[in-house]
Amino acid sequence: MIDVGSARSVRTKTAHRPYRQLAGEPLTIAAQVLADRIGGELLTVPGFYPHVQEPETVNHALQNLWSRA
Repeated sequence: MIDVGSARSVRTKTAHRPYRQLAGEPLTIAAQVLADRIGGELLTVPGFYPHVQEPETVNHALQNLWSRA
């Protein structure tokens, strides 16, 4: 069972409220449920283009994923 409150706390603070409510929060919750079901972990990287804005974080996560394959 997912704690919806914790999933909502990771939403993007800069997105407009209607977007957060209708898209951001449901997608975050769905991603958390999927990660839980497959035994994974959810990584939330801030930014509109996280792979550009936070490349070290994204690349590190990808390296960890690929090293476990």
